[in-house]
Amino acid sequence: MPPPLPRDAPPGLAQGVIAPSPLPTSGSAGGLAEILTASLAGMRRNFLPGAVLWFVGVLLIATYYGLPAARPVYEYMAQWKASGGFAFSAASSSLCGGVIPFLVLWALGRIPPGRHLGTAGFLIGFWAVRGVEIDGLYRLQGLVFGTGTDVWTVVKKVAVDQFVYSLLWSAPFSLLAYRWKDADFDLGILRCVRNRRFWLGEIPVVVISLWGVWVPAVAIIYALPADLQIPLFSIVLCFWVLLLETLAAAPTSPGAMPGQAV
Repeated sequence: MPPPLPRDAPPGLAQGVIAPSPLPTSGSAGGLAEILTASLAGMRRNFLPGAVLWFVGVLLIATYYGLPAARPVYEYMAQWKASGGFAFSAASSSLCGGVIPFLVLWALGRIPPGRHLGTAGFLIGFWAVRGVEIDGLYRLQGLVFGTGTDVWTVVKKVAVDQFVYSLLWSAPFSLLAYRWKDADFDLGILRCVRNRRFWLGEIPVVVISLWGVWVPAVAIIYALPADLQIPLFSIVLCFWVLLLETLAAAPTSPGAMPGQAV
């Protein structure tokens, strides 16, 4: 899952919305209402890029299962992934989540002066690591639930992906990583983990806001054979980042994404 990002940051399987201020620091009914309000605002903000994302994913699924002429292209990608293993996952994710978004941000003038090298290194490195991590998640789920593409298998994999992996690891790690980058790599920014507001306010808003987009998107990914899941993830990731960057010119409001993307 992607974190809330600033103007020079792309989104990712894991970025999201900016949480409104103030956010609750307790589990009170009022705090829960504020979280839900902010999350719904984020879902509305994410709906357009999410809808385009679903369309792209459904189109890829439809061509794979319904267009025999396209099957050789998919088989080539699957063979490339099978032979490349984790190296393929790192390369494809860093290209689609790091290199391409960086070039777009650079072309749009959204990278602050003097931060080009650091931003490029962070984005490429972050998404290379995240690609290996997600490949590991897909493989583990394949061992536990099997590699079938039936509805029940897909449902179980989506549940673990979104309600365990994203909630407990992907969202907090992504949010902290991007904050570290945005603070010019000052480790002091990570002190926010000691703040209840981070865990009980910001993380829930980010996660819930993105479920509306990524639950359907992840279901589409898991509906393909195992060796095509990382290639499809990389394609979807690239579209997601670029779509959000395209919409980044709109002013940011409470519960909306930052003036960037993901």
